[in-house]
Amino acid sequence: MWWLLALYFVSVLDRSAVAYAAVPMSKDIGLTTAMYGFGVGIMYLTYALFEIPSNLLLARIGARLTFARIAILWGLCTVFMAAMQSPASFYAARAFLGAAEAGLFPGVMLYLTFWFPHAYRARYNAMFTLASPAAVIVGAVISGPILSLDGVLGIAGWRWLFLIEGLPAVMLGLACYLVLYDSPAGATWLSPHERAWLRSKTTEPKAARKTSVRDLFRLDIALLALCNFAQFAGLVTFGSWLPQILHAQGWNPSQAGLLTALPSVVGVAGMFIISRNSDQTGERFLHSSLAFVMTALGYALAAGGGHSTIATLVGFTCASIGLFATQAVFWTIPQNYLAPSLAPLAVGFIAMVGSIGGALAPMVLGWTKDATGDFQIGFAGVALLLVVAAVAVAIAAKIVVRPVLGRPS
Repeated sequence: MWWLLALYFVSVLDRSAVAYAAVPMSKDIGLTTAMYGFGVGIMYLTYALFEIPSNLLLARIGARLTFARIAILWGLCTVFMAAMQSPASFYAARAFLGAAEAGLFPGVMLYLTFWFPHAYRARYNAMFTLASPAAVIVGAVISGPILSLDGVLGIAGWRWLFLIEGLPAVMLGLACYLVLYDSPAGATWLSPHERAWLRSKTTEPKAARKTSVRDLFRLDIALLALCNFAQFAGLVTFGSWLPQILHAQGWNPSQAGLLTALPSVVGVAGMFIISRNSDQTGERFLHSSLAFVMTALGYALAAGGGHSTIATLVGFTCASIGLFATQAVFWTIPQNYLAPSLAPLAVGFIAMVGSIGGALAPMVLGWTKDATGDFQIGFAGVALLLVVAAVAVAIAAKIVVRPVLGRPS
């Protein structure tokens, strides 16, 4: 579990480095806000294209090889981002990064079903998701000092940021094969009794041989995919713009980095409280729906706060609690009720649609920022989308998913 957390931590750290590099990088290679938003978004388009193939491959060849390949490739792509010279190279680098990293999050969501009974999944989803706010916090703290290396060996500070933060992923990937096991059946550190117990309580890894694309056109899967579309739009909005907003409000890079960490610190505490309560009560849908509403409220506050740093931080703090809790609890729904033969395909599809939301949100926000001069309209749009997701979860609970589960959670 800790190795998975480390993989996701470095993934988010590498992915979000662009937010801290944005101001000097944009100046050096000639990016407007809309161009920056397009570059942030294009990563999620290529991410979306490869998520289903990656998940199906994990079901066939195992987690060790899949996660090793993903980590090594995205680490190399992050390092190569230090060589960007123009908007075109920025777009290309982000596109390759998305293709390389595709499949990590949905792959882990599938992998955890091989190891943890459903009653424990929200808390272990939360443990895995902890890597996201932790990476934001650490990235916020270290980005300022790394950017201050500007000019050392004739290299710009933002280029040092990509060089330094890309290498740990390569090392983690190389060690994956030695650390991870594809399923409890091969774990030598478990006793035969423990392996048998886990097999009786969890999902055995299976390739989706008896399913087809037609299986994805079910109402339940469509509703969950819509929810993840909104969730990704909220996540990318949270991770891509706050440092720039604080910089525009007059804070220097180091100060903006430290302030960026505050919402994530509170979000971690909220995530664990909500996910633990979900596991204890066995209720998934109401927790997910309320988390979407909380995120929407946070972005509405940020949109209405204008240029106030306090309003911005309060809004993003509320959004962070909802976002991180949603990641932990929402994914227990497809984890708990999808048939083992369908899960690799369906989880990959739900994640793919989410990535499209992650691609479109920064593009739209960048365009509206250039057109209007602020983020208010963009944030309000994201808030409305999250309200739609809250309603979609409620519909799924009432008319689709619960009858399949045959139990109240």
